[in-house]
Amino acid sequence: MKHEGFINMVSDDEIKQAKAENEGVKLCIIEAELDDGQKFEGLFREPNNAIVKRFVAQANNAKSDGMSHHDAFVRDCILSPSRDEYIQLLKELPALSLTISPKLIEGHGLSNDSKKKSV
Repeated sequence: MKHEGFINMVSDDEIKQAKAENEGVKLCIIEAELDDGQKFEGLFREPNNAIVKRFVAQANNAKSDGMSHHDAFVRDCILSPSRDEYIQLLKELPALSLTISPKLIEGHGLSNDSKKKSV
């Protein structure tokens, strides 16, 4: 759904439908303000351990192009917009997945701040 200033905005109906179709799965909305001032709002299912492990493995692959694992990770979790609509958005906004993926992986042991001490 589009709304002024938003590239995509999640509707109440989409949330209700997603909850009915994904019973027992945590859902979240991620809103990202883009560098041109527009906003993207997406509805996602929280990634399960298998999806997180695949993302980490792809991120650590020396042959990775640096972007495709972020795109795949977001596509594995996105509910709204549809995957096809999201793929179309990536043609205009190729770095969008880099904005979304850090929020999706929160709560899975990734830290923004860790420390190491020699003992």
